[in-house]
Amino acid sequence: MKTISTSLLLSLVVFFISCNQLGITPSNNKKKSNTDPATLNALLRQAPPPMMQQAKGIKPFDCVNCTCSTSISTTGGPSCQTCFSSEIPSWIKDNFTCVNAYKSGTNYVINTNGVPPHKSYYYGTSSSYFEAMPSGRTGNPNSIQVQSVTFTIPVTPTYSASPAATGLGPVGVATNGVLIFNNEAGPGDSLTTEYVSMDAAEAHPQQQGQYHYHVEPVKITNNDAKLIGVLADGYPVYGKKAEDGSYPTLDAYGTRACTTTLFPNGTYCYHVRNASGVNGYIVSHYRGTKGSISF
Repeated sequence: MKTISTSLLLSLVVFFISCNQLGITPSNNKKKSNTDPATLNALLRQAPPPMMQQAKGIKPFDCVNCTCSTSISTTGGPSCQTCFSSEIPSWIKDNFTCVNAYKSGTNYVINTNGVPPHKSYYYGTSSSYFEAMPSGRTGNPNSIQVQSVTFTIPVTPTYSASPAATGLGPVGVATNGVLIFNNEAGPGDSLTTEYVSMDAAEAHPQQQGQYHYHVEPVKITNNDAKLIGVLADGYPVYGKKAEDGSYPTLDAYGTRACTTTLFPNGTYCYHVRNASGVNGYIVSHYRGTKGSISF
């Protein structure tokens, strides 16, 4: 018996998703597919949204023993799949969407396609997810592309007395699956110069289509104490405020020893800097020992 290639099946999945969004219903007289539901579900999780490009070299992510659900956007963006294994703790399960996560030994493995579940200028004017740039800002020539970025982070973070610079590229993942970058711009540029290309969510994509936050992600947090993500060292990232409503005193690296509702036994917390614009950035250094990041 001939088998359908994965690439062909993926193309068919995208086609039928597009038809459904356009209100086109395939004939009910067609023979049903014999594709295994689990296989089809995995392909759906990897399929890029219609009218969106997929970055080159994407490899399927196998979320080990995961249960998946569809997360519906409340901010006008696309819906997404969220998949967790049973070992994932509640601070991740109850706060993160648009990611796949499971436990492997002493690490959590978190994968994201990096597509924002909110509107953005960088979806393009032909998309229903398009949102105009704020006044005085100009978009860069890049566009959002589907990624596959995997963070392997320690279950128990290890504090470092000498924090290391994070470096360029992804350094963490936000609670909505969007990538977190540090307070630096690409080579030959400055974050102040790049700031004018940030959309209404205070984010933009780089040349490979990795959409990301450098500064306070206002569609997640806005001068408050919300959890906004986790960095590759395993420590959580919060908004500008502590849970008591105050602006906490931070060390030179934007962290503090903290006890929060999600971490009642204590941990180290990153906070968005209490400033505006590029000065209200998320991170510059890792307070803990970095895990691994692959894409």
